[in-house]
This record gives sequence, C-alpha cells and structure tokens, in this order.
Amino acid sequence: MYKKIHFHQTTFYDFNQSCGMELSSENEWCRLGDRIAWNELEETYSQNFPGHTGRPAFPVRMALGALIIQKRMRLSDRALVKAIAENPYYQYFIGLQKFTPKCPFTAPALVSFRKRLTADALVKFNEICLRGLPSTPEHRKERTEASENGENVGTMILDATASPSNIRFPQDFSLLNEAREKTDRMIDLLHKQIREKLHPRTYREVLHNAYLNVAKSKKRTAKAVRSLIRKLLCAVKRNLQFVDSYLARGGILPRKDLTNLETIRQLYLQMAPEIDFSFQFGLEVAVYKSCQQTLWD
Repeated sequence: MYKKIHFHQTTFYDFNQSCGMELSSENEWCRLGDRIAWNELEETYSQNFPGHTGRPAFPVRMALGALIIQKRMRLSDRALVKAIAENPYYQYFIGLQKFTPKCPFTAPALVSFRKRLTADALVKFNEICLRGLPSTPEHRKERTEASENGENVGTMILDATASPSNIRFPQDFSLLNEAREKTDRMIDLLHKQIREKLHPRTYREVLHNAYLNVAKSKKRTAKAVRSLIRKLLCAVKRNLQFVDSYLARGGILPRKDLTNLETIRQLYLQMAPEIDFSFQFGLEVAVYKSCQQTLWD
C-alpha cells in the first residue's frame, strides 16, 4: 500500500531546525532537494503499489533520496543508515520534517528500495527531472530551430572508439565448431523422433577437445589451425549427412533449426574448397574416412 502526499513539497523553510540548529540553504543537498519534482515522481512511483491494504510503503523521496546519497557518497547500507541519523542535511533531502537522532528505515529496507526502483523507473524519473530544466547553451539554438512537424533536428555524432570491447571476432574454426555443435543437437533431436537403437557416431568429445586445444593455446600455429579446420569440416559434412538421412525418413526440425541448417550448408560450401584433403595422417585419416561412410555404434 502507498499513501500519496498531495500538494506538499517539503522546502528548506519547512524543516524544523530545533536545538538552535541552523541549516544553510546553499548546501548542495538542500539545493538538490528543492530542484527535484518529488510530487511528479510520486505519481509514477505509486503505480508499483496497486493494493489498498497492508503496511504503507516509504515515500518515493525517502527511497530514491537514500539511494542517491548512497551512490554519490559511496556508502554501504549500514554506513548510509548511520550517516542519515547523524546528518541533518541528509534527513532534509529524504523528506523528513525535522531532525531525528534515528534513521527512519533500517539497512535491509534498502534492498526493497533497489528492487522497486528498477532501471525503467529510473529512466522515467530522469525524464521528469530534466523536463523542467533549461536547455544548455549548446542545445539552446537547436531547440529554437526545431520544426513544427516534430522532426528530429541536430547532429548525431557516431564515435567508433566507444564500441564495446567484449566482442568475439569469429574465426574459421570457431564458426565450424559452432556449426558442429548445432548439427549434433539436431542429430540428437531427430534420433529421438526416429527411435532407432543405435545412435550415430559423431566423435563430439574428441572434436571438442581438439577445438579447445587450439582455442585456448596462446600461440596458434597455421598448421594447427588448418588441421583443426580439416577435422571440423569433415565432422560438419558427416553430421549433415546424418541429418539429411533422418529428414528423408520423416524427421522434423523446428523452423529455427531449419534456418540454422541452411546457414551451416552455406558455411560448409564456402570453406570446403579451401582445404585439400588429399594428404593426412593419424586421427585425421580416420575422421576423413568417416566423412565417406556412415558409422554406427
């Protein structure tokens, strides 16, 4: 339950400065508290409490103000509760009517504050706070030149240096290994539909270990990468043959898997001509031969 405080915006002069205490109206927390439209924020925050029974929730000024103080001063939950109990400026900022030697909420209450003030709610609060502020000198000219049709004006600046750095740049063997894993899952799905006793042999563990050996190595030689690409190409070709045989016998794949299957076919057709399979040794010969015939357990 939430009780709205209608037509009441606490100002600096409403704060009861008892015990000879005199607060400065030029303090940053007093100025910030007076500039935020708490009444408009309260209308948006009250939508999180549709019920009319139960214990009343803390006001939005107290919840949001406490989180602003915590973020700005870099305080823990317990340190924030102690700081609010000792600082009258903090108490004025969170909407108290007078100074009290005790914080109106406990440290566990901050957890519920953070759950209710989600990212979407903070975006709405930010729009409300910026709505009444004057435009900056850089944007004042653009605002006056805005067209009556409501079209976008101004200049959009694209900075390529601000792109995220956690991008996985796809390489040949990583794409082939992803294609192999997807086709392995398709084979498992189709095998359950056909209900055969013997499962096709796909060497998934051997190929997975071979992929990890190259992917995790600090120095990848061209010979090791090319050898891994040969093995994965053979594995993808063998898996495509298994999938086609299952589909010919009545197996059904979801639409997403069918789209992935066509993409994997195009990937194999683009990369297969670049590899020469004429001369290989050891395990590569066994994998190459498995591409030519169907092996079953």
